[in-house]
Amino acid sequence: MPLPKVTLFTIKDQFGSREKIVYNLTKDLYLLNASDLLQLDTERSVQGKHTFKDKCPTCHDVNLLTRSKDSVHLLVGTTDGQVHLINPLKWEFIKIYNENYAIENGESSVTCVKWIPGSETQFIASFSSGNMYIFNTTYCTKTPINEPAIAFTLSKQGDSYNILVHRGKSRTKEIVKWELKCGQINEFSFSPDTKHLAVVSQDGFLRVSTLLQRTWCLP
Repeated sequence: MPLPKVTLFTIKDQFGSREKIVYNLTKDLYLLNASDLLQLDTERSVQGKHTFKDKCPTCHDVNLLTRSKDSVHLLVGTTDGQVHLINPLKWEFIKIYNENYAIENGESSVTCVKWIPGSETQFIASFSSGNMYIFNTTYCTKTPINEPAIAFTLSKQGDSYNILVHRGKSRTKEIVKWELKCGQINEFSFSPDTKHLAVVSQDGFLRVSTLLQRTWCLP
């Protein structure tokens, strides 16, 4: 079972600012009211819950730019390699990325998912396969079940990494794939200026990427 993780965010409504918590445990994804939880009112603090049937949530992240009192864009990675875009305030499931496993097969789980700082539509997801992808929410990756996997073209190559690109009919349909050849990717984080991306993996190394140039500083 994946480890529990917590995402905190604040929304503003007519009553002021309200702090919310997203929390995963086994197959369940919870939305909690932080104020009630601090008052030890556990039952009241649970605003909602969704139970996944055949998968477990592994990681999640909220887009702080697009949130409103009625809508929050929450990304949720799962053990079968899918990323769900959800509005947890109403438990609306908006889109699923890698829905038919045309990008990653169902044996590769999502290990970390985060919105790119300053973007309303782009996010990065890492997988236990050692691959990372830049997705755009305007492009849903669903393909017919009998169609072949999405094709990627090699864009750049290094000593221990490949950068590949899939381009649709427009720029918004571009998907960037990083093959790091490092085993499972455990976590990644953006630098404060958002120009760099730090990645830690199962082989014990820290790797740093420059996002704009899409180059890697490897150990």
